[in-house]
Amino acid sequence: MALYVSVFALSLLSLSNNIAYYTINGDLSVLIIGLILTFLLTIFLILFFISNKIYNKNCQKFLIPILYFLIGFCFVFEDPDVIRMFLHISDTPSYMPGLLSLIILSVTINHKVFLGPNSTFANLILGVLSFCLVVGQDEIRGRAVYLFLALVSFFIESLRQKFAQKKRIYVVKYDEIPIDKYSDLEFEEITTKLVETADLLSGIMSKPDDLEEPIKTCLTNIKIVSHCLQKKANIYTVKPKSVTRNMDEQDKIFIEESCFDQNMKSPTLIHNLSIKIQNEYPYGVNELMGLLKNISKDWNFNTFFFADCCNNNPVQVAGLYAFKHYNLDEIFKIPDTILKCFLKSLEGTYYNNPYHNSMHATDVMCSHLFLLCNSKLYKYSSSLDIMAGIVAALGHDAGHPARNNRFLVITKHEIAIQYNDISVLEMLHTSTLFQIILKPESGIFSNLTLDQWNLARKLVIEMILATDMSKHFELLGQFRGKYKIPESFELTNNDMKIELFRLIIKAADIGHAAKSIDLHNNWCRRVVEEFYTQGDLEKQLGLSVSMYCDRETTDISKSQAGFIKNIVLPLFCAVNFVLDSDFIENFCIEQLKINENYWVQRRKSIRGRSLILKDAEYVNHLNNLVVARNTVRKPSLPEKYLS
Repeated sequence: MALYVSVFALSLLSLSNNIAYYTINGDLSVLIIGLILTFLLTIFLILFFISNKIYNKNCQKFLIPILYFLIGFCFVFEDPDVIRMFLHISDTPSYMPGLLSLIILSVTINHKVFLGPNSTFANLILGVLSFCLVVGQDEIRGRAVYLFLALVSFFIESLRQKFAQKKRIYVVKYDEIPIDKYSDLEFEEITTKLVETADLLSGIMSKPDDLEEPIKTCLTNIKIVSHCLQKKANIYTVKPKSVTRNMDEQDKIFIEESCFDQNMKSPTLIHNLSIKIQNEYPYGVNELMGLLKNISKDWNFNTFFFADCCNNNPVQVAGLYAFKHYNLDEIFKIPDTILKCFLKSLEGTYYNNPYHNSMHATDVMCSHLFLLCNSKLYKYSSSLDIMAGIVAALGHDAGHPARNNRFLVITKHEIAIQYNDISVLEMLHTSTLFQIILKPESGIFSNLTLDQWNLARKLVIEMILATDMSKHFELLGQFRGKYKIPESFELTNNDMKIELFRLIIKAADIGHAAKSIDLHNNWCRRVVEEFYTQGDLEKQLGLSVSMYCDRETTDISKSQAGFIKNIVLPLFCAVNFVLDSDFIENFCIEQLKINENYWVQRRKSIRGRSLILKDAEYVNHLNNLVVARNTVRKPSLPEKYLS
């Protein structure tokens, strides 16, 4: 609106020149022409205002130069010096020449709605026209030349600014755009920013010469939205303060307690719990110290040999060592009787499955501690983080029935009914674990503060639920999307730590694919045995056989090579992109590449048959695994400890 007022004021100023000329010289024709042209100019302004409101912005790029030319045309032919060329009036020079009106016009509306190369050139054309009409009059020739040169100077300066502006646009760098470092937009604010950006980008098409500010605003909006998405665990999360802004204190407290998850907050006390390493261990653990000391240090920790040495009680022995090694029993005041009862009860929930057994749980704990302790995340972790990771790893498959989620859902198993077909096994494992923790005789969390309990429970739940393979690509995609640049790595932030812990336990859960060839082969054979047992049952029930569960058609080499390439390797690479650990790179990622090549070459060497179970020798080998697991073996620990 200010633009229309300024142009109309300029037209009145030009009309005042005609009125003054009529008052002094008595030339009525000058006054009449001035009034007519001013009236037309007012009509033009009204038309432009209406078109600006009604027509789309693509039409404006054609209307603007036309209307601009008409407005300037009125100023030119309103000049008494120009009128004198067509009518017989006084020879007195005009008090406000048309060239001066054009100069004021270009200055008045510069960098506003009329900005554009067409308008700039239209102003110059009108100036040339006005100059040619008046330059023949001796009395005003000098003034006309002076004003025309001034107009040309304005034209040149306008072009210089436009070229400089276009040049500046190309040196706008994304990294140098300042934004609020702690900007935290809600979902509605994010969508508003995106809509604003879209409007600005579409507006650029109608005003191609006014690019710098819109482009800077677009880039700033994009950076703010990107920054928020990287920081937020859930873009739909609403900030309590924005909801309770105008509520009284009691309503605020009620809303915050009822509608917002206060358990996500991490009390300061937790971060003050430094990690202490213990060197004195109870009887039994000391006897296996030669093996146990390699936990968190040796990626290829041999859980099979370890299980043999402790009479197939790996969760109890390795779990006790881990709690003692990190001094967790002392920090969280866990009596030995309760700790041992917890570990024994937890190990009792594992069935004698080929793969999902207590050996696998122990192996996942060892792998988890290796990934954690050999990366920079370790120095940002508290004792509570360590304990939650150990408990989640040891209990992540508690009560596993050796059948996958798909089978349980399709067969309408009672577990699937209980957990509404949602992450069925993972829900079962979490519930089974906390049922043990809630018992007084095995309650290792009993002496935690309320804040510590809430955070520990949240960590354990998040980590175990993350092992659901149906959520794999969703979790990995979100993680890679949020943490693309080192500036987004804030390991002191609890939300980011939780996201890292989720991916670390996922990597530990499928980490056998990154172990040495011998260990990987051993784990792989056990997975195969469990898969094919389920496949046989599916055939008996008349169900479609799950992928890689048909012993008659599955090519193990092909499936394992694809599993490593498409699932395991991208996961480890994403985790290590943040953790930046040479140990993970050299021991895990490089071994994954070796193992993938191993399966590829193995498949080629046996012409695609690989470990397809039509091979009678391999079928016998799998059958022998069952016999081997059920055979009583002499343990390495003394009878006193085992009893």
